[in-house]
Amino acid sequence: MQLTESFLPLLQEFAAVFTRPRHVTFIALMTGWLLSHRHRFITELIQSSGCTHPGHPRRYHRFFSPAAWDLDTWCWILAKVLVATFAPLGIIELAVDDTLCRQRGLTIDGTGMHHDPLLSSRALQWVSWGHDWVVVCLVGQPIRSLGPAPSWPAK
Repeated sequence: MQLTESFLPLLQEFAAVFTRPRHVTFIALMTGWLLSHRHRFITELIQSSGCTHPGHPRRYHRFFSPAAWDLDTWCWILAKVLVATFAPLGIIELAVDDTLCRQRGLTIDGTGMHHDPLLSSRALQWVSWGHDWVVVCLVGQPIRSLGPAPSWPAK
């Protein structure tokens, strides 16, 4: 299975974030992520992308662990690409959500005390220990360059 011709130029936008060898690994992992029909494990991504021969498979696993690239820069480039593609007029609609995942334990990294909206009421505010995941989504409208979507009469 092949990808479209516009996929590689899209990934080239992220070349400034990575070193040259890491950028090649990034392209292989993203290609495998799109072509994989099963679970998105690293070994599955290697097989789906067709990069089974160059280098040891451990280098794909190490792509995420030492993080010699800057996640903030990567997110900034991704946001610029998404806005240029889906909001070229400059009108941006965002959806923000935060979810508390309650977790206990001394070995869990990054946890803290957060407001718990499920246990809280107007009279009593509760806090819980865990991770607070914040998600920001770019809300886009379908592109209608060909006019309105076709509709068929109900039978």
